[in-house]
Amino acid sequence: MTYIALGLVLFYFGTLLGVPHGLSKNRQPAAVTELWRIAHLSTCIGGVSLIALSDATASLFPGDESAILIPFSLSAYLFFLTCTLSGIA
Repeated sequence: MTYIALGLVLFYFGTLLGVPHGLSKNRQPAAVTELWRIAHLSTCIGGVSLIALSDATASLFPGDESAILIPFSLSAYLFFLTCTLSGIA
């Protein structure tokens, strides 16, 4: 259940990154808009993937979900942070 919540939070953050992506269109260079687009879409996909993987690993590997999902969720959140910082800078 924890990883489903983490996936929902990540999806929520990805959805919120759509705001700076939309605001950057026609106001900033295309490269900056592309950075915000990647941050927005990748974070949403990471959240959905984490939700799906948490359900699948609970069925396929009962008891070993944490060993599989901790590295994935950590990398998804670090990727979110990196993409957000690259869009800001």
